[in-house]
Amino acid sequence: MRRFLSPKGARRFYDLVGSLEDSQAFYEDPALKRLIREGRFDSAASVFEFGCGTGRLAGRLLRDELPDDARYTACDISPKMVALAGKRLQRFGPRARVFEHTGALRSLFGEMKFNRIVTSYVLDLLPEDQIEIFLEASRDALAPGGFLCAASIAPGAGFAASTVSSVWSAIHRISPVLTGGCRPVDLPAMFAPEQWSIAHSGTVAAWGVTSCVVVASPR
Repeated sequence: MRRFLSPKGARRFYDLVGSLEDSQAFYEDPALKRLIREGRFDSAASVFEFGCGTGRLAGRLLRDELPDDARYTACDISPKMVALAGKRLQRFGPRARVFEHTGALRSLFGEMKFNRIVTSYVLDLLPEDQIEIFLEASRDALAPGGFLCAASIAPGAGFAASTVSSVWSAIHRISPVLTGGCRPVDLPAMFAPEQWSIAHSGTVAAWGVTSCVVVASPR
C-alpha cells in the first residue's frame, strides 16, 4: 500500500524546507508559464491558491497578470511558507491575504466564491480520495464561468522522462518524505467528465521532469 505524508508530516517537512522550495523553479516554471497562459487571469476578479508555498506564483500573478483591483487569497499548511508568502505579498496590501490551513479540505473555501482556483505541485502530495474531495470543494467554490487551474508532477513519456518519473515513483513508495511527498499522478484522469469540462490539458517536460497542466470548469 502506498504511503503519503500526513498533514502533520507535510507541515513539518515544508517548515524545514522554507525558501529552498523556490529551487524547484527549474522544472516548475515552464509548466507555470503554461498554466498562466491558459488560465485567462486577465479577466479574474478573485483568485484562491491552494498551497501557495513561498508566494512566488501569487506574486507573479498579482504583478503581471491580474487586474489591478483583483483580490488574491492563498493558503498553505506550513506556517513557515505562510510567513514567507505573506512577506512577499505585503507590497500588494489588502489585495492579498495568506492564511494557514489545517488540511481539512471540505471547509477550505468557506462560503466564498472565486473566479479562479489555482494549485501547483500540491495535488501530487495527496492521496486520490483527498484529490477527489478537493475537486468537489473547488466545484462548489467556483463562481459561474470560473476555472480551476492545476499543475502537478506527471508520468513521463519517452525514455529519459519515463525513467525519471519511474524512479521518482519508486522513491516515493519507499519513503514519501524523500520526495517531499510528491509523486507523478495522472491529473486529467482525476477530472470526472460528467463534472468537469477541460479547457486545456497538456504536459511540459523540463530537465527530465514531466509536469501536467489542467484548466477546467465545472459542468
